[in-house]
Amino acid sequence: MEQQLHWGGGGGEEKEAAAIKFVNSVPVVDLSQLWSPNTKLRTQVARSIGDACRTVGFFYLTNHGLDPALLKAVFELSKMFFALSMPAKEQISMYQTQNESAHRGYFSFGQEGADASSLSDVKEGIHIGKEDGKNRWPESVAEPLEWRNTMLRYVDEMYRIGNSLLTAFALDLGLDEAFFLPMFDPGMGLLRIVHYPPQDITSEGFDSRHIGCGKHTDFGIVTILSQDSPGLQVLNKADEWISVPPLPDHFVVNLGDCMER
Repeated sequence: MEQQLHWGGGGGEEKEAAAIKFVNSVPVVDLSQLWSPNTKLRTQVARSIGDACRTVGFFYLTNHGLDPALLKAVFELSKMFFALSMPAKEQISMYQTQNESAHRGYFSFGQEGADASSLSDVKEGIHIGKEDGKNRWPESVAEPLEWRNTMLRYVDEMYRIGNSLLTAFALDLGLDEAFFLPMFDPGMGLLRIVHYPPQDITSEGFDSRHIGCGKHTDFGIVTILSQDSPGLQVLNKADEWISVPPLPDHFVVNLGDCMER
């Protein structure tokens, strides 16, 4: 399972930005100094992010300020939702006529296909945005109000981290730090909570065209991803698929098509 925010604190002792580390050729960026009052330190972090975007397109993000207890709660409540019966989940389907344009609510297996040349994806999920009356909330979970409030707290935190990344993008491009922020107020970010059931690739009936999520690029500005199990792969410049395993208290960030252009 994973949580994604698709985009449409700090301080402490000042110190030199840490040297960039790599995991499976994917850089690890420490975000903490982006909130430093020292322009040089903020710029160093921004350069690290810019280099990662230009050379790999993906990077791990650490020291982002998210409370691990909140992330743990989001995963636990997500599992609670996906354990519901299909009729209960489909009560908040985004494909009901009155809600489809808002792109909020539940989607089921076979309703998405990331790779147009392949079969539909083996996944289900739910889309949640900032509370504007368009979200669809499950009523069949054990504590509906806790479920709702926890998800909205997480959305707010992802917006905070997303705005920090927008600041870094601007710094790296030699623009005013706040250059991009007015363009995302109000924001169009979506929290996509996605469940990929396990697949047995050794079974006789396995079809490699019918997997959790086919190859694709993300269409927005930036994706901030948390995962609780391995499976994610990215394509490097050598045209090789490399694994990007989950790391505790790290997000995986990738640049979207809009920011790339």
